[in-house]
Amino acid sequence: MTTPGAEPPHPAATLGEIALAARSRLPAPVWNYLMGGADDEAALGRNRLALDGLALAPRVLSGVTEVSTRACVLGIPAAAPLFLAPIGSLGLLDPGGAAAATAAAARLGIPAFVSIMSQPHFAQVAARVPAPGALVLQLYARGDDAWLAARAAEARDAGFGALCVTVDTAWYARRERDLAARFARHQAVDRPAVDDRAGAEGDRRQAAFDWRALEKFIAGAGLPVAVKGILRPDDARRAVECGAAAVYLSNHGGRQLDHARAAVEALEAVRDAVGPSVELLVDGGFLRGADVLKALALGARAVGLGKFQGLGLAAGGAPALTRAWSCCSKNCASPWLSAAPPRPSGCRGTSWSPPRRCPLAAPRF
Repeated sequence: MTTPGAEPPHPAATLGEIALAARSRLPAPVWNYLMGGADDEAALGRNRLALDGLALAPRVLSGVTEVSTRACVLGIPAAAPLFLAPIGSLGLLDPGGAAAATAAAARLGIPAFVSIMSQPHFAQVAARVPAPGALVLQLYARGDDAWLAARAAEARDAGFGALCVTVDTAWYARRERDLAARFARHQAVDRPAVDDRAGAEGDRRQAAFDWRALEKFIAGAGLPVAVKGILRPDDARRAVECGAAAVYLSNHGGRQLDHARAAVEALEAVRDAVGPSVELLVDGGFLRGADVLKALALGARAVGLGKFQGLGLAAGGAPALTRAWSCCSKNCASPWLSAAPPRPSGCRGTSWSPPRRCPLAAPRF
């Protein structure tokens, strides 16, 4: 396993090197847990293929010499239209777990979504960062209405700025990489905010969670709520009707329903369905600034980094995750300059051109 905050003598300088460093430091079953998907992993591959299948149409002679990458996610100011996506069991990747990830996010000036399945306990994570209001607690409906309300109250007391409820996990998918390695989710490190001893009952509650329960939760949450796991325009409209502050498009990193569409493929239709004022978040295969530009041009407010985050942490904790960002940060502003936007957060209806589709390329990892 990794050593907290430790990086190799010659830190990785490219995303490919970061991935290689992460793989060399993780046991094979944990690497597969991080990088794998459901069943045949078609949805996993589709995430990257969908992004590679979009081509940019850059403008020239625009006279734009500077861009601002600042954005706002669920009311939280961000240095860029990016956030750390929620990942459970981060302690498998680095002993610091969610505390290491949020420390990196604080340095980078971007929000971090903290999974209720991660460790240490989310209240302890909030106590360790200078601005807990930049954190978003991600929840699964592992209990009844009262259980969910209690978690929301804990998040408010800890200073979290928003909540996120995941709705695409009515069942736990069959992940064949994990099965081949004889790796089960219950082998993950302790999840202090969830009682894993109540696994079957928690699974039942999660499967029974419905629109009524969602609306009730949002009404009493006391914080802005993003609804994660949406891929259909009609579901997006209904989430907004239930009071969602943001619709979070995601196929769970290709780890739930295999052959599900990539979230970026759903963006335009969802944007058209909910209108220009609804905040759309998206994740799934994003690695480069050009990927982020594509999502913004299709209507997203901000992009979540999932496996990217995991690779950085596994390569050497918070310092390596911060370095991973620096490896790619130059790759953010330059595509925006080429596309000639005045601000990345205002792409639709400005000088941005929607990405054009091109033949699909192969996934990188």
